[in-house]
Amino acid sequence: MSTGCQFYPIGEYLKFVRVPENLARGTEILSLEAHPRNHISIMPVDKDEDARFFAYRETNRTHVSLVLAQSLEDLVDAEMPRNLLKFRVVCDYSDGGDSLVTSHLSVTVYVEDINDHAPQFVDAPYHVTLDELTPVGVTIFRGIHAMDGDKPNTPNSDVHYAIVKGNEQGKFSLESGHRTALILRKPIDYDNGDREFTLVIAATDRGVPARSTNTTVKIMVLDNDDLDPKFTRDVYKAKIYEFYPMPEHPIFTKINFSAPIQATDCDRDINISVRYDIISGNERGFFHLDPKNGSLFLKRPIDLDAERNLPSNTFTLQVHASQVDNPLKTAAARVEVEVLDLNDNLPEFEVDLYNISIVENLPNGFSVLQVIARDKDQGENGQFDYELRDPSGAFSIDGKSGWLTVKDQSVLDREKRDHLRMKVFAIERRPSVVLRDGSRRANGSFVDVEVTLLDANDNNPTFVPGNLYELVARTDYKVDTVLGQVHAVDDDLGPNGMVRYRLQKPGNSTSRTPPFMVDEITGMITVAESPILEGRHAIFVEAADQPANPSERRVSLAVVTIDVFRSNGPESLEPDFVGAPYEFWVGANVPVGTSVGQIRLNDAVKTNDLIYDLLHSYEEGVPFAVEERSGTITVVEEIERFDRSTYDFEAVVTDERDLMLITNVSVHVVDPNDERGIFTSVKNSSANCRTDEQNEHGRFRSILFVSLSSSKGQKSSAPRNFCLLVEKSLAVDCRGTTTAPLVFHAKENVAGAYIGQVLPQNGTGATAAGTRFFIVNQQDVPDISITEDGALYAPKGLDREARQNYSITVIAESPRGVGVFQVSVIVLDENDHAPEFTMPLYEGRILENSPSGTKVNLSIPIAAIDKDEGINQNFAFSLYGEGSELFKIHPTTGLVYFEGIDDRTLDREAKANYSFTIVAKDSGKFSIFYYKPTYYC
Repeated sequence: MSTGCQFYPIGEYLKFVRVPENLARGTEILSLEAHPRNHISIMPVDKDEDARFFAYRETNRTHVSLVLAQSLEDLVDAEMPRNLLKFRVVCDYSDGGDSLVTSHLSVTVYVEDINDHAPQFVDAPYHVTLDELTPVGVTIFRGIHAMDGDKPNTPNSDVHYAIVKGNEQGKFSLESGHRTALILRKPIDYDNGDREFTLVIAATDRGVPARSTNTTVKIMVLDNDDLDPKFTRDVYKAKIYEFYPMPEHPIFTKINFSAPIQATDCDRDINISVRYDIISGNERGFFHLDPKNGSLFLKRPIDLDAERNLPSNTFTLQVHASQVDNPLKTAAARVEVEVLDLNDNLPEFEVDLYNISIVENLPNGFSVLQVIARDKDQGENGQFDYELRDPSGAFSIDGKSGWLTVKDQSVLDREKRDHLRMKVFAIERRPSVVLRDGSRRANGSFVDVEVTLLDANDNNPTFVPGNLYELVARTDYKVDTVLGQVHAVDDDLGPNGMVRYRLQKPGNSTSRTPPFMVDEITGMITVAESPILEGRHAIFVEAADQPANPSERRVSLAVVTIDVFRSNGPESLEPDFVGAPYEFWVGANVPVGTSVGQIRLNDAVKTNDLIYDLLHSYEEGVPFAVEERSGTITVVEEIERFDRSTYDFEAVVTDERDLMLITNVSVHVVDPNDERGIFTSVKNSSANCRTDEQNEHGRFRSILFVSLSSSKGQKSSAPRNFCLLVEKSLAVDCRGTTTAPLVFHAKENVAGAYIGQVLPQNGTGATAAGTRFFIVNQQDVPDISITEDGALYAPKGLDREARQNYSITVIAESPRGVGVFQVSVIVLDENDHAPEFTMPLYEGRILENSPSGTKVNLSIPIAAIDKDEGINQNFAFSLYGEGSELFKIHPTTGLVYFEGIDDRTLDREAKANYSFTIVAKDSGKFSIFYYKPTYYC
């Protein structure tokens, strides 16, 4: 039995295959299993060319692959499309004999159409002309058509049309998606900008994915004569000057306008010529209007003084423009010609001389006088600014109002000068046509101002040569014996400068009245009672002026120390301690090395070769030791480590030859929270002062001696003296007083503000009963006062801008002694001052048509000052007013720049100047605005 070629699976004789038209050549379309085989061939069925589209490729002994041999794209997209190809695959096999066994397999290939062609417009792009008066609904174009190269009558070649761009206002539409007639849907107006339309038409097939093509339809709109002429402006304005002097001959002068008088046919592409005429406002024949070009001429000179009834100095003309081919088509406009006044008058002050009297020391900003001048000219010619020429610099003037205000109050010191002379000028803003001296042009006028300064009680009496006097006396001086004289001067006038003297009474009722007196008028210090107690006495002498108002009285204080010796002289003194026995107080928390006090000897001890020692019987030891050469007792261990509150010593001083002195020393350890430790005891006590530096050139403000004399008057209980040396930067350590200044902070502008408590309150809330406080610095009493319980306060409120800090001395007197306190008061700033501009008016200039970013040239830089400090002192500039959006001011430098928003430019003919308001806004807790005008031309 012979075996032939067989297709598998057996019994299948027909294959059906689908392929896309864009299948690439060489692509396998079908894999066949045929074996055994000797030869394979492809045979046509209906048409010979069908078989040529395919070929086969041996895969292996059992399989062959049918592949595409020619492109299929032209079959489906042809005008007569074919999408079926039929052929047979024939397989031959011979086993070597004469017999040949053949098998065949029929294959039908269906070629699928692919949307590989986009529609193509015919004769595109398209151009259409359209009259602006074409009625709505008319078809304006029918030539839009597109072809699609895909298989006809399929979605791939079915084309739809749409307007996709250029028809945002919906003025056009297509008849339908398949019908391309272009229809006008809304009216068009050539004169309103409808000159040209470009429509984008899209042709899209319905394949997947769809393909589309765009083309344009350009529609040109034709103008039609349907509008009247129109002037370029509703109102034309011009300014001309009056004539000075009046001309002798006829004139025919063209008047220039910022924009020329002009009318045009609104149908611009037709643009029929127009004729110009004046129809009203020229009854007196001042003007002539050129009928062809609209130029306006002045035929007669104008004297503004003769035109008193002319409204706003302006002539108003009504003008017409009509088409020459149709006089019924007209336009109207108004022409305003303003006649400007010539600057032929100078400002005149109301008086020839201002003579005023003011009190000296008026505060800055105080208004003292308003000068008034008037200019008979009109408008800008009548405008002027006041300027002050004050050699002293005491005053400033508001350029607008003429108010003269205090600028530098320090100059208003009658004691330095009692008269001030200055000139106020009225400077015209525009040049004058008036000639002075026949040739030089005048620009303003002036008036003299004389200011007489009246005396104010602004000076304290001043002791000369100083407020420290040292006198000597003997115990047996008689009553009324003259010991010396104090003298004080006051630079004020009259009663304000009249000085009277008196002794300051002791505040402590237990204190003994000093045995001296002072003459009220001469200041002579004399003995008031005799005999005088031996020792050093200190008295306070007040020098007070005598103003009419006692509340304005000013007082200064002098300290007079009087050394009283025995009648047989100081050389009779025996060596002894000064102020013994000693009693010292020290705080429990003071550091090691603190000086507690000093053991001192009188002047009878002629040698310095002395040795000091402290003897005690405390087994646990003591935290104190004495320096053997100086006698200074210091802290050598932490006091709080010991339990005692009082230590008793024997102080021994010897020269190791023939001198040995012994006295008692008590040291009291004081709780720092106990106010009783602040005072120096009167009984058997001494208060010692130490300065880190003593120099005869030291800058001492004052030296105060407070007498703490004992009532016994014994040699071992000689008068004690408490001293306080106050120097601006010198550290002072005084026993029996505060060792460092008390520092308080107080807000300004708060009347009655509490500053601080001089005398600390202890834990029990006990007060300093019987204590009297007073402030030594009499010049500061009006600003700072002290209550009966030692509380400092500001009666009228403090002004940081006038004074930033105070250094005052407070003395507290009580039955237990005297305490002296140094107090520093720092005034805290409040945002109570608005920024102040340096000028009342700023002017700048800039060229028209300047590009964006151009800086305005300022005649005077814009600047402001804020008297506050810190954050309250910071401020920023900003501009307000019409047109301010065109300019920008730098917030800190004050420089002004043109910005030109939205391509806007500066056109001097349209607007010659701008007036703005500058705002300076500070950045404190609240903001204060200060407004000033400025002009840019």
